[in-house]
Amino acid sequence: LVTRDGRPILFGLDTGAEGTFVTTALLRKLPRTPIAARHMTLGGLGPEKQRTQWVVRDVALSDGDYAIALRNTPVTPEHRWTFVTFDGMIGSDVALATRMHLDFTNGIFDVRPSAARPDGGPSVTVRQQ
Repeated sequence: LVTRDGRPILFGLDTGAEGTFVTTALLRKLPRTPIAARHMTLGGLGPEKQRTQWVVRDVALSDGDYAIALRNTPVTPEHRWTFVTFDGMIGSDVALATRMHLDFTNGIFDVRPSAARPDGGPSVTVRQQ
């Protein structure tokens, strides 16, 4: 993946993750990225808790042929996984909103619009450039 101006960025793929997120490492690379605070209420067996989560309003990425827009995507602190620091992680929400093609043998990772969901999900849009 690359930014709008062609700078390479490094996203991991975690199909077990409920949602896509970006890290503060990406925000350092794209310092003018608009962010906002989203207020959430977490409930469970105990008392409800109020939490503020930072989200990026719009991140424009590309895989070369297709533009990928991430909207209202959560921001997490930068974390070093083994030997790499990711700029973000693609989660199962992208797989639900698009058609993914993974071919590890040939080094192919494609994200394309889905015929079932041509407009993507609520936070992921893929369009041909």
